[in-house]
Formats: sequence, C-alpha cells, structure tokens
Amino acid sequence: MTPGDPVRAAIVRIKTLTDIITIVGTRIYRHSLPPDPVFPAITVRQISDIGDAGTHNDDAAHMRIRCTGWASTDPAAATLSQLLKKQVPCKNTALSDGTIYIRVSSIEDAGETPDQNTDVPAYMYHRDFMIVYDY
Repeated sequence: MTPGDPVRAAIVRIKTLTDIITIVGTRIYRHSLPPDPVFPAITVRQISDIGDAGTHNDDAAHMRIRCTGWASTDPAAATLSQLLKKQVPCKNTALSDGTIYIRVSSIEDAGETPDQNTDVPAYMYHRDFMIVYDY
C-alpha cells in the first residue's frame, strides 16, 4: 500500500458514510465533475498543503480539503453539505482502500460557501475540512 494522499483518504472516508452514499451512490469524483454529470454528486480536491508548520512534528502535516456537494436544487445541495459537515469529521482514524493507507489524527469542518454554477444547471455547497495526518 502507498502511504499518504489525504484527498483519496477523504474520498475513502466519504464512501463509508451510508447516509451520503444513499444520496450520491458512486458519484464521488476527485477534483472535478465529469462531462454531462448526473446529480447529486460530490467532488473532492486539495485546497492547500500546510506541511508540518501547524503541528511542529516532522511526521505530521495539515491539508485543507474541499468537498463540494452538487445537486439540481438548492435545498438538495444544502442537505448534502450538512451531511458532509456532520459525518466526515473524525479523530484517530486509519483510512485504507486496499491501495493507500493514511493515519488521520483528525478531520475537522472548516466551514461552507454556497454557490450556483451558471455553466451547469446545478447548485453547490463547498465544504472545507482540515485534515491532520501522518505521512
């Protein structure tokens, strides 16, 4: 297994959350939506990689991850954002999908920003998380 990759670890975490998977199914994408997306869906991307500056530990790092909940209506997108807020945060969790392994000290909610995408008929809520992990 390959160590690291907090973005993939966040996706692994989301795939374990039944309430969210019931809504989006397998429509969880790294970075961006596919052409002609089906909603609802989630995209996950890195916003910043802080390294060990915040931890003062050579074996740990902070990374800000953005999970965007996409839906065809504003209430559906808001519901998805609230589920992400309530269910993604965790502490002292080892995440693995059989190919990657990462020990997450914590995933904490860092707020949301609602938006409407005029390029695609969709509503989205950007929900940011701070991941503290060992690499």
